[in-house]
Amino acid sequence: AVGVRMSASDTPPEWVDLSNQPHPDGIPLSALPPCLLDAVVTNTRLSSADCLTHLTQLETLVCRTNFIKDPSPIAVLTTLRSLDLYENAIESPHSLCGALPNLTSLDLSFNCIRALDPPLHGFPALKELYLVNNKLSSCDGIEQLTTLRVLELGSNRLRSIGTSLQPLAPSLQELWLGRNKITTIQNLDHLSRLTNLSFQSNRITEIGTGLASLSQLRELSLSENGITRIEGLGNLRHLTLLDLAMNFIASLEGVEELEALEELWLNRNKIADFAELERLQHLSHLNTIYLEHNPIAEHVQYRNLVVLALPSLSQLDATPVQRSQNPMLSG
Repeated sequence: AVGVRMSASDTPPEWVDLSNQPHPDGIPLSALPPCLLDAVVTNTRLSSADCLTHLTQLETLVCRTNFIKDPSPIAVLTTLRSLDLYENAIESPHSLCGALPNLTSLDLSFNCIRALDPPLHGFPALKELYLVNNKLSSCDGIEQLTTLRVLELGSNRLRSIGTSLQPLAPSLQELWLGRNKITTIQNLDHLSRLTNLSFQSNRITEIGTGLASLSQLRELSLSENGITRIEGLGNLRHLTLLDLAMNFIASLEGVEELEALEELWLNRNKIADFAELERLQHLSHLNTIYLEHNPIAEHVQYRNLVVLALPSLSQLDATPVQRSQNPMLSG
């Protein structure tokens, strides 16, 4: 159904939603009122954005799951603040460079972008850039986007982290690099304002010292790698969530210094000794831990022994801790 918001005086609509209504020729999109502020045209089989160029007051355009290859017609929509072109056929976003001075969020995920060289530029207000599931083999081309706070590069073809992210240091707070082919944590030293960092599902076997300067990190994901030892986290004094699930870790040595830690994900590792939990006993903020699918989880008293060892826990795996209903714990 078409969604249109009307004002009390029945003035022209401020937004329209034409999702899931095939309009490959752009009709009735070309007849939309030019005063629209928000337009959603997801899954309308559009192959061209020409039918949208008259919407010169648009602030938000959601054009997901279409067949647009050339985004250049959108360059005339200079009032845009948010542009979502998720799942189209775009090979290059460079035709938008310098044209959208007010844009704060740009989603180009699930397209066909192989490279960002020459560097993206001319986005003075851009704070969020999403490039999930393209064909990028390098971060090169992002270095001039110095206002970015969120950068999502998951599910690409990255094998390493070059130096092109370093100019983003003044503003970058969230960096998502999951599902690539990265083997080494490196070249992050300048990104001292990062609060969220994900290397989920890469090819990392050693944490090393590459995180040492990221003292403001709040959340860190290193799940689904080949890590055998926890190391290099001593400076992460503000870390509240650490995800190391699906690795090959047998010891909790290296977690002791994370005094702000609230959530620890270690499911599907190699922890076999309940004595390892003693390393966590002074972490007074730790309220959630995942240890299922470790050798210790096979013990008949697994839950009781973990909760006894870690009295601050309110959740073990996916289940809340119920001390009052268990005589072994409530006494």
